[in-house]
Amino acid sequence: MSFQGDIASLPLCDVLQNLAANQKTGTLVIRSGDFEARVQFEQGNVLSYADNGGFSIHQWLVDKGVVPADRMQEAIKRYRRTKKKTLGEILRDIKALDLETYRQYVTHLVWESVCEALSLEEGAFEFREGIAETGFVRREAEKLQLQFPPSSLIMEAARRTDDWKMIRRHIPSENEIYWISPSEREHLIEKAEEEITSLTLELLDGTRTLRQVIAELPYSRFEACRCLAGLISSKKVKPLDSAKAVEQTSASENPLHAAACLQAIHEREPNNREVLERLASIHEAQGNLEESARYTKLLAVSYFDEGDSARARTHFLKSLELNPRDIIAWQRLWDCVRQAGSRDELHQFGKRYVDHFRKMGLIEMARDRLVDLVEIFPESRGFKIELADARFALGEHKPAIQSLMDLGKRLLSRLEYDAADSVFRQVLKYDHQHAKARELCDQISSGRIEKKRLLRLRLRRGAAAVAVLLLIGLVVWRELVVQHRLLLFTRQVFAESILEEERYDEAISRIRRIQTEHPLTISAPLEGRALIAILEHKKDGLAEASRPVETSADSYTSGADSPPASPSDSAPSRKTSPRLQGE
Repeated sequence: MSFQGDIASLPLCDVLQNLAANQKTGTLVIRSGDFEARVQFEQGNVLSYADNGGFSIHQWLVDKGVVPADRMQEAIKRYRRTKKKTLGEILRDIKALDLETYRQYVTHLVWESVCEALSLEEGAFEFREGIAETGFVRREAEKLQLQFPPSSLIMEAARRTDDWKMIRRHIPSENEIYWISPSEREHLIEKAEEEITSLTLELLDGTRTLRQVIAELPYSRFEACRCLAGLISSKKVKPLDSAKAVEQTSASENPLHAAACLQAIHEREPNNREVLERLASIHEAQGNLEESARYTKLLAVSYFDEGDSARARTHFLKSLELNPRDIIAWQRLWDCVRQAGSRDELHQFGKRYVDHFRKMGLIEMARDRLVDLVEIFPESRGFKIELADARFALGEHKPAIQSLMDLGKRLLSRLEYDAADSVFRQVLKYDHQHAKARELCDQISSGRIEKKRLLRLRLRRGAAAVAVLLLIGLVVWRELVVQHRLLLFTRQVFAESILEEERYDEAISRIRRIQTEHPLTISAPLEGRALIAILEHKKDGLAEASRPVETSADSYTSGADSPPASPSDSAPSRKTSPRLQGE
């Protein structure tokens, strides 16, 4: 039976007491933030412990100086080759540590670690009932026959609860670096009342993280943490600033210590470029290429976010030289090149990007980038074919074939027969039974498509010529119609005596009607305009002739015997204009 809960609601000591009372066998998983611990139970007793916070029996023995590092490496190699002997037995065989002393150290380490885990006040727990998980610690615990009564663990954890609260308040991270100037350190060491305090002050020289200090102190983890928390709370030591850290690590002869110190500064100042460059350099010198690539990538991201694309691109390329399989670095470099690079650079890098991920077998990544490349370079036939290949490899058969068919038809329309033929043959590689692709390949190779094109061209030209002739005929026919109507109108003018009866307005309106009915002809506007001008002239002349003649009084007096002239004598002749007759 399994159960889980929240530590704030149900303290771990109560959970442990319940498991002991019910004699449970299984694993209690404790989680608090990124920390995870596993306490294994057998018949209600604690059997072993493991966590992701650095718990390691063999490393603890090396850090405390119990076993030399070279002897421990030899023991670990033997341990990996055998499945019967424990690490304690191997250390005994190589005369590095007797088995009983080893047992005491392991008992002490597990006891301390469980008590620390039980002091957690935030997080969650889960108990998984059943046979306890196997592993290195369980293998050692079973051989050493370790068993810890929960009641004693609970009492010790309760006694240390207040101390652990103070420790966690002043040491939120063990990766931080604290230091004290040499003069102040010597003064405080002279005044120190306890040996652990003086030893701690000697180690706080700015070259070690708190985790390293705790590991090197020849005391239990609880005692070391309590001493450090006291020094920090009294402000006798202070955090190491980044400039001092870089200076000290540059002069350090221990690259592991230097990397650990810089990593602590990096956690505090993640965008400190000087720290990132130094970390990348140290790891590259040590052969840790992936770690060096990671810090180089972080440095590139810092430049990219600031808008310095040139430096960002340089560091992204360096990161990929160190670790070509870093997908994130490839993607960020693509963003960088796309933002600041020219089209030629983008084309070249896009090709390199796609080839790299195809070689890695990440076809989906290559396909997604090819989609972008086709959108940016719609004229590139190569990217379109590669996109179809990627889609077909991912099972997208129908869209892959359709995209190639569309591409081939566009090439045919541009008379690029060789390119179109290669595209259609690519379709046949995907689908041997594709009838349309096979038909088009046969037509291209036999020249039938070219013949059809020439035939269609001749037909279009013939049709265009016929259309032109029809248009000319239509224009001529309309001109003839207008000429005929104007001639007919002229005849009607004489036949109906329109001008003799001075019906000029009627004549003008009939001509304008012809113009309105045939606006797109030549004769209607030109000939009609000339006729209208003549008629309007005649009309104006008739109006002037019809006005009464003004005579003076003297003329009437001097010529009293002569009668005034009749209107018929003074009016102009009403004969039809010779020009109009001719018209």
